[in-house]
Amino acid sequence: MRNVVKYVGIVLVIAGIILVMKNLFTQEDEWSRPKNKKDETTAVAHYSAKVQLLDKESSSFLSGATLVVKDEKGEVIDKWTTDGGVYLINSLKKGTYTVEQESAPDGYHKTDEKVLFTISDKDEEITIYNVKMTEQEIEETRLKNTTSNEVGVENTLSKKSIWSILGGVASIGIGVGLILYQKKSSSNDI
Repeated sequence: MRNVVKYVGIVLVIAGIILVMKNLFTQEDEWSRPKNKKDETTAVAHYSAKVQLLDKESSSFLSGATLVVKDEKGEVIDKWTTDGGVYLINSLKKGTYTVEQESAPDGYHKTDEKVLFTISDKDEEITIYNVKMTEQEIEETRLKNTTSNEVGVENTLSKKSIWSILGGVASIGIGVGLILYQKKSSSNDI
């Protein structure tokens, strides 16, 4: 009977460690997004969009800007940082989408304009232009960024994850307690 308590404790410790590790190192989408079998079996035509960010004056590609594509519901479809070329978004269904610029490359103004495009029966090409800042604007931006005292912390754990982690920690604690109890019981029998 004592060995059973020991093995139950070991299993609880292992299960707790797995639960904690899985919640800490797995993105929330993998846990919460239900699989939709209809999406897997229904053939739907998909299209692509080519997105490019260019300098307004020279029409040269820009790197270092963050762009986001959202669907009609406002859900993020894709997000990336420009790397000086054309970005290809595959597997778009028919519908209307928006490209937004979250940040601009160093030395450029961010466009607040949201670019709408519609996928109907063909691929689309979207071009966004940024305007260079003047030397004075660059200096003002640099000063503003270096004097700002704002510090942000992003909460990346959901309530579900927190409870799962707490459950894993409790499992580890109970398992260790059972192992120690078994060791204490076996030492008292001698």
